[in-house]
Amino acid sequence: MLEAFDPPTTTEQMVARLEVIGKHATTALYNATEHKRIPFRSVWMPIAKLQDGMGDKAKAITATVLTLLVILVAAMIVVPYPLKMEAKGQVWSKDRPFMFAPVAGIVKSFPPLLKPGDQVVKGQQLIYFYSPELAPVFSKLKTEIKSLEDQLNAARGLQNQSKEAKQQQDIKIIELSGQLKGKESELKNLSEVYSPDFDNPGHLWLRSPIDGVVLTPDFREKLRGASVKESQPLIQIGKFNPDPKKNKLNDWEVELKIPQKNVGQVLLAFTRLKEAEDRERQRIGKELESLQGQQGEAAERKRQELLNQLDLLRGELDVDILLASEPTRSYKGKVTRDKMAAEAIPNKDDNNESEPVTLAWVRLSGKGIAADYELPVDRLVAGLDVRSRIRCGNRAMGYSLFYGVWEFLYEKLIFPFT
Repeated sequence: MLEAFDPPTTTEQMVARLEVIGKHATTALYNATEHKRIPFRSVWMPIAKLQDGMGDKAKAITATVLTLLVILVAAMIVVPYPLKMEAKGQVWSKDRPFMFAPVAGIVKSFPPLLKPGDQVVKGQQLIYFYSPELAPVFSKLKTEIKSLEDQLNAARGLQNQSKEAKQQQDIKIIELSGQLKGKESELKNLSEVYSPDFDNPGHLWLRSPIDGVVLTPDFREKLRGASVKESQPLIQIGKFNPDPKKNKLNDWEVELKIPQKNVGQVLLAFTRLKEAEDRERQRIGKELESLQGQQGEAAERKRQELLNQLDLLRGELDVDILLASEPTRSYKGKVTRDKMAAEAIPNKDDNNESEPVTLAWVRLSGKGIAADYELPVDRLVAGLDVRSRIRCGNRAMGYSLFYGVWEFLYEKLIFPFT
């Protein structure tokens, strides 16, 4: 647009000048519009002014990077972050007894169709067993019973004699009957304990102690033909109900295998937790003492709240649980110090290398575990693999994220020179 209050007679020169101005104005207006459309312009403008104040772009970038590094290092030292120790494990029923031989002997065979994972009932025959110690015991008892029966039958056949002889035979029959009854009772008791195979002296069946499922994976390969003692576990049976609706979550637990490199952190977490809970108990105790003698609804509500807080102090660490069958949802559990084994045992890892682990048993229900994070009963499968993370309290963020690096550097670089 051109506006002139006192235009010249000829306007060709003015129009030519206007065309030059128009070309420059078009670019300027376009740049101004684009500058206005820049996102977060209110953020970038102070940065640009700061860059101009420092002199050049390189100095501004260097200062920014150093500032961010200082902030990051400070956050790593100051900001608390949960320390989590990983461990693998399996889901098992709490009631999973081992079968033991009542006496030393030799495992002869198993039922042909019995295999790991099969459901069994209480009293079902599982292991055919031979005991050299029991063979003469049952043979002697059977021989004595047969002898007493023959003597008793002979005495009864002589009852038709004279009156005096009949009285003597009656006394003898009573004595033999008592002896026979005692031997038969002894045989019955031994039979209830050992379930012998009477056709093969010394052979007996070991039976399932409960209704459940066979848990031992390689019992045929390890036990067939093996000589075993009374203290040697044979087959493990886990309590299991095939109807998911009848399973109870409090009858199940997760058995964790904590690697030896993580055990120290878990034990330290229990120590720190106990110290913190002792301080909390002292605080709650003082507040309860201050409420003594106070009446009213507010005082009673406060007292109950403190008692609930006291009940939650159980010395338990939280455990995040991830099922192998459902890797997109995590569940919660709790573990206490007394639910950790006192010694490490060897365990084969994924690379078939033996690494000592410490067993721990995690409860899956009860106080402190929200219903939304309880493991569903329809997921309860004996031997199901899980991955877990034991929450060992809050530590500095840098240590929680890179504790493995620090322990490696200490072991390899610092410890050799101390």
